[in-house]
Amino acid sequence: MTNFDFSENPSLEHAMDIFLIGCHTGQRVSDYNGLLKSDIEVIDGHNFIKIQQKKTDNFVHFPITEEIKRIMKKYDNDFPPKLSEPVLRRNIKNACSKVGFEEMIKVSYTKGGKLVEKEVPKHTLIKTHTARRSFCTNHYIDGKPIQNIMLFSGHKTEREFFKYIRIEKKQEALAVLKSGFFN
Repeated sequence: MTNFDFSENPSLEHAMDIFLIGCHTGQRVSDYNGLLKSDIEVIDGHNFIKIQQKKTDNFVHFPITEEIKRIMKKYDNDFPPKLSEPVLRRNIKNACSKVGFEEMIKVSYTKGGKLVEKEVPKHTLIKTHTARRSFCTNHYIDGKPIQNIMLFSGHKTEREFFKYIRIEKKQEALAVLKSGFFN
């Protein structure tokens, strides 16, 4: 998604920029959609995004990474303007479809007491909250310490954190190996 050229469709590019900031910060959409330049704080010479999480009122300081800087450069070194959540959700799904997230995914749910299974294109499953889950999952797979991931995501307990991890068992086994468990 990061390298896809959306220049032909600025509204999709705008939505993807907001979504990618969510993927790189691990915040909820209410916290990553609508960041302002005034949310930047310099700590010991380093630029951080200071976010007061709306759901919990906790403060999180997130370093402005190279990827976030790249996105901000498009907006005169500011954050992308806030989008309404319905527009953001729709444009994220459309952008993910354009990128090629068309793989059919089996989903199941209970309706009227009966298990219903069906296949849907992957892009239809991507939501604003996918950014937060992706942050946690990707860093977990990379073998980053759980407490460090939780520092930025704002999760208070490992139990809550692990609800965000969406990986296959083989990926989980590899993540444990990379963590140094067997060293």
